[in-house]
Amino acid sequence: MKSRANAKEGKERGNSNIISHGEFNLKRHSLWFIIFTGIIFFFAVSAYAEVERLTLDNGMVVLLKENRNQPLVNLFLCLRVGSAREGKFSGCGISHFIEHMVFKGTAARKAGDVFKEVESYGGKVNAFTSYDYTGYNITVPGEFALPALEILVDMTMNTAFDSRELKMEKQVVLKEIGLNYDNPRRYASRLLWESAYSTHPYKYPILGEEDLFSSLTREDLLEFHQARYAPSNMILAVVGDVEKEAFLASTKRLFKNFQQKSIIDSESIPELQQEQLRSREERFTAGMGYLLLGFHSVAITDEDCFALDVLGAILGAGKSSRLYKLLCDRKRLAYSIEATNYTPREPGLFIISCFLEERHRARALSLILEQTKLVKRKKIAENELESAKNKIISDVLFDNQTIEAQAQDLALNEALTGDFRFTEKYIRKIQQVNSQDILRVANKYLLQSNLSIVALIPRDESAKFNSLKSSSGHLKIGIEHLSADTDKALTVKAAPQQQAKGAKKYILANGLTILVRENKDLPLVSIKAVFKGGLRAENQNINGLCNLVAQMLDKATTTKSAAEIAYLVESKGAHLTYFSGNNSFGLSLDLLSRDFDEMSALLADLITSSTFSQRELKRAKEKNLAQLKAREDDIFESGMRLLKTTLFQKHPYRFLTIGNEESLKKIKRRDLINFYRRFCVGKNMVLAVFGDVDAGEALVKLKELFAGLKAGDIPRIAPDEEPRIKTNAASSFKSLPKKQSLLLLGFHGTTVFARNRYAIEVICEVLSQASGRLFTQIREKRGLAYTLGAYSVSGLDPGYIVIYAATLAENVETVKREILRQLRLLKQKPLTEQELTQTKRALIGKKLISRQTNSACALESSLDELYGLGYNRYLEYSDRINRTTPEDVVRCANRYFDFNNYAVVIVGPRGKVEE
Repeated sequence: MKSRANAKEGKERGNSNIISHGEFNLKRHSLWFIIFTGIIFFFAVSAYAEVERLTLDNGMVVLLKENRNQPLVNLFLCLRVGSAREGKFSGCGISHFIEHMVFKGTAARKAGDVFKEVESYGGKVNAFTSYDYTGYNITVPGEFALPALEILVDMTMNTAFDSRELKMEKQVVLKEIGLNYDNPRRYASRLLWESAYSTHPYKYPILGEEDLFSSLTREDLLEFHQARYAPSNMILAVVGDVEKEAFLASTKRLFKNFQQKSIIDSESIPELQQEQLRSREERFTAGMGYLLLGFHSVAITDEDCFALDVLGAILGAGKSSRLYKLLCDRKRLAYSIEATNYTPREPGLFIISCFLEERHRARALSLILEQTKLVKRKKIAENELESAKNKIISDVLFDNQTIEAQAQDLALNEALTGDFRFTEKYIRKIQQVNSQDILRVANKYLLQSNLSIVALIPRDESAKFNSLKSSSGHLKIGIEHLSADTDKALTVKAAPQQQAKGAKKYILANGLTILVRENKDLPLVSIKAVFKGGLRAENQNINGLCNLVAQMLDKATTTKSAAEIAYLVESKGAHLTYFSGNNSFGLSLDLLSRDFDEMSALLADLITSSTFSQRELKRAKEKNLAQLKAREDDIFESGMRLLKTTLFQKHPYRFLTIGNEESLKKIKRRDLINFYRRFCVGKNMVLAVFGDVDAGEALVKLKELFAGLKAGDIPRIAPDEEPRIKTNAASSFKSLPKKQSLLLLGFHGTTVFARNRYAIEVICEVLSQASGRLFTQIREKRGLAYTLGAYSVSGLDPGYIVIYAATLAENVETVKREILRQLRLLKQKPLTEQELTQTKRALIGKKLISRQTNSACALESSLDELYGLGYNRYLEYSDRINRTTPEDVVRCANRYFDFNNYAVVIVGPRGKVEE
């Protein structure tokens, strides 16, 4: 099983009758671990005790769990078939292709109808394929659970495989394959699995080999679907606001015509035991190097899985892990490193992955191998062992906060292990891992003869850049959500926010605003400390300064070193991160509620007593410079960077949050200290505490901790006003040797204060939702793009609107013309009442689904308060979206889609920009 993540030792002194400092720490730590794991185990046991498991007459397994914390229900249908179970079609990606075709129509529904219907309920649908399973996921308000079930049954069991749709969707998947080739991280991972496996189907990419995939026919898909899409090969997990009895009766009725079928599981060709080291190097258009080590590991059901997961956490989970401290902190040979034990249904890989400069690769590899030898001969200290176990177990709780995560947990446990309660067992087994177990599995699996090494080496030549109408610059990427995976996230009807209400606001004498909201559902707390600042507070010479300040806040203080801070956080199973954006920056701390006093004290120390160590600053700047170099390889990040410098000429929104090479080299420690003293003050700060706390007690504690924070003044920030683009459309092109091209169109947007922001959100949703205009015209009808859409970024100053599509170079101009045509239609013709209603439900539903965690609500509430909108403003979202009229959409389309003032950017292998 993949580890659910993504020590100072005292010296004995005095006689044996006196407990030494080190022994006392160890005993206290052990007692804390017993209490900690007891709490988590209690919640795990209670969670699975509420699950009802049934096997229908046709062999389908149904798992039902009522969870009424939100007025939502999630239906997750899991098929025990994936890319490693394809038999004679192995390597073709047929499982993934069928996952696409399931959305392309049935006898009762046309292509696209699934999306439209789910959106009409205010829901969200997605699907994905793995090595060992395929999953279909629908989330809707509880009242629409039964219609959603009917859709799920029809789309998966009655797929039409229309010849015309199949031909177009094949082109879409080929584009998806191309995007994976273009991504250096994904490509490096593919090389590792290809190298480690010579016979087992895990050697093939899930999407299939391009030539094998291209050979698939309609008859192949029909044959495979008929053989594998049977109730006896399915698990349906349902979690949320649902009536068990009524839902179960409907499930039986809808599946009654699909009889039990004997599923002959395709026997995978077993992987022969590796007898010697395998290594592979490839050059790739990448600014930085990637080094991956893969040791053959075990299956999820193997008893060694648990000790290997803990070993992975010890070696490479977090900043207090051995490899991070050695390679990133002490030797400064890598910018990031992690270790994880990836265990699918059949034996997987224990993977160590490293991001570094090519000149450090040999030395880094040598040190990594030394560490793998060290854990084979030297016993792990108890405090280090318990810290690793804490990380893993706390992540289980953090990872299962939403109904979607809970449903997937149940179904995948059942599919991969035969026990939907496997997570409960997992926690118990992790608790039982001891140092001897670590020694045993290290000596059994971390062998040179069991190892494959892959290195992705940057090409000598750098990417060429040509700006036709604008100069290049550095800017915030802001395109993180443009994922090229198989997720088909869609889009609800307004529903009461049970979890989001009840926040209380306090203002301390020093001007600090504190927001507290109690939520006792889980023993979790999320704390957000936010400040105005971000790119708005920067200029060309100090670009990247705000990000550096935020980045350094979780480093050394007057009382703790960076290593001590990392150990304290990770040993408690907490998550501490920083952020810096267009308008603000801050810290985020997610923790177990029992640690609130200690963790809130740490957060206060970070904010009030950071030292901005020269040593840590040097490391941070080196890491940021490396990230800048690496980002040039990503087609989406390069494109977004270029779009913003093309769209903005003077405003700091044109910058990259991380900075630019020239400014980062110039920024000094005194610049950080001056910025910190000016911006990290009470009057410029909001602190939100959401979760399992007592509001009164939390306030008393926070008053005490932040009493020493200086009040200061709200910093005055006055960025230059942005002029109009001088030509009709400023155009830029960047050449990158990729298989796909990325087209981006950018328009000036509005502020967070403007009523128009809601109409703009409606417009972007109309364009980009899965039943929306761009998706329908460009992907569904013509198969010209795999990923495309539109989104807006509002700020304290006018932001921007982005429309994007990834396609082949020869299709760029066709796609561009279609996008502009759709924008003209929005300017000329009002939305129909049906389209507007459906879009509103989609937007409201996305918000409702996204607010299932304390962390999401705390961040939204704190930023709204910081910007002057009010801490409960986010709760008004549904009302404000619902007030949008067809006339508002036409008015805003004409105002913001100004064809005399916009930017066009193309990033890809070749081509030109047409005026």
